[in-house]
Amino acid sequence: MNVAVHGRELGITHFIDDRIDVLQAMRSVVPNLYLFGPQFGPQPPGMRHVHGWAEVAREFA
Repeated sequence: MNVAVHGRELGITHFIDDRIDVLQAMRSVVPNLYLFGPQFGPQPPGMRHVHGWAEVAREFA
């Protein structure tokens, strides 16, 4: 089973990962995608880049 199927089953609204391919698979299912940690190269649209857990905490505060 792929991650999008799990996301749909669980009703996930926010998802954090450091891999663009995982987030792209979730794009049609999860409305709030967070690309975590240092990234090299362009960030695909529809993802918010967060550099660390403190920034994640501020997003959810």
